[in-house]
Amino acid sequence: MLKGKTRIELRNAETGELEEVREDENLITHAIDYIIDAEMSYNAAPNDYCLPVATKLLGGIMLFDDELDEDVDNIHFPVDVHLVGYAGQTVNPTDDYGGSYNTVESYKTETGFRSVWDFGTNQANGQIAAVARTSAYAGRNPLRYMYGPRFVQRACGLPQTDTGWAPIRYDGEYLYMLKGNSTTHLMRLAKVKMPIHAMGAADYSAVNYDYEVIASWDTSVLVHGGVTVYLDSPNQYRDGGDGYIYALRGDCTDDPQSGRGIRYFTICYGDDSYDKSAYKTFTIGSEYYYNGQTDLGYYSSGTRIYCKYFNHAYFHISDGNLYLLSLDRKSVFIIDMENPASMRSVRLIAVDSSDYIDNIHNLRPHAGGVYVVIYHYGYTSNQWENGIVYPDGTYVVNDIAGTSDETQRWGYCREHGDKLELLCNNYNDAYTFAYGWVANYLGTINNLSSVVTKTAAQTMRIIYTLTDVDE
Repeated sequence: MLKGKTRIELRNAETGELEEVREDENLITHAIDYIIDAEMSYNAAPNDYCLPVATKLLGGIMLFDDELDEDVDNIHFPVDVHLVGYAGQTVNPTDDYGGSYNTVESYKTETGFRSVWDFGTNQANGQIAAVARTSAYAGRNPLRYMYGPRFVQRACGLPQTDTGWAPIRYDGEYLYMLKGNSTTHLMRLAKVKMPIHAMGAADYSAVNYDYEVIASWDTSVLVHGGVTVYLDSPNQYRDGGDGYIYALRGDCTDDPQSGRGIRYFTICYGDDSYDKSAYKTFTIGSEYYYNGQTDLGYYSSGTRIYCKYFNHAYFHISDGNLYLLSLDRKSVFIIDMENPASMRSVRLIAVDSSDYIDNIHNLRPHAGGVYVVIYHYGYTSNQWENGIVYPDGTYVVNDIAGTSDETQRWGYCREHGDKLELLCNNYNDAYTFAYGWVANYLGTINNLSSVVTKTAAQTMRIIYTLTDVDE
């Protein structure tokens, strides 16, 4: 088994004088066991992205402003504390959050591995109360590399005559999928056995299990101007994580852009009934949300009607909160669906900036909040920045811009399980899904004995030693 120890050193940037030291031992979580287990289930080679553990599965580090729950099952990127800094296995001199891996001072020891990260005066400033090891992949930027580097195609029981299903949730044993019909306007819900950690005596990763349709429902939500509006695309559905699948769209008005009204219904899976609720409505107040729209055409009154819809890039629902983009795509609305009047508007981008929120990421943090991708106008090329909006309305947007190919899977990776399983639409093959693992996990947890406050007048070094010990 592994044992971890952390040493944090703060030095005066001008004199080099050591001003503060913290030394603490830490907890190793179940995360790395789950990842290696998943790799074996996928019939993959763990050496590629997992081993050695010290530089791959635990090759990154994350810093948080408050204590983490010390529990071996606390493995998901936390949203009840806030990210202060991070580092992977690369040199990162400019990112205000990201530190650099010190290859000279890091080395294998007789009993384990010593890893060293350095943070400059502009990096990871603020209160630091907890340190966690994560994957080297996520350590480069845990808000961009939420998913791991490996994706494996896996059969999902779909015959060539019935393709085009989209994942909606995963319960650890079964993958649940949606497929709509734009002619009949019915939505079907199916499940297929997809064991990853719950392998039975006769299970193996390459088996093609048959899928089973377990529910279907009519998707009509309103009639406007003599035309019925439907929710018959899986892109309009979200698993709320609260026992309900939500189907959501906007209102119908004569304004081609502005939308305030919300219409939705739910499908209850918490009691396995899959009952469809009556549709519900509310408005979000005086502000407008960003949306797609369906033009319903002209009517005898001479008025043209536009009905708003949300695709997978425009909204998320988690723990009873609806997350929407503002009309100018510079803010995120957080709406308590039981109390819409309490809506909060979180501005991420200045009004006069050319940047805008390109999308709300399909892959959401496990316990609430949303990841966002921001389109950034650079001096030489246009790039993308990444961020997170927390359930409490605070946010982090890192200032390291990447290319579009680094964010391409936001449209495909939709669901993840309790043990870091990641499930994606496979954009290369209509008969399989892509499987992987969530990368920005908590591999270790180290709550500092007392809070460290790093300032711009200090540099910081983190020395993290992993030791192999007998049980």
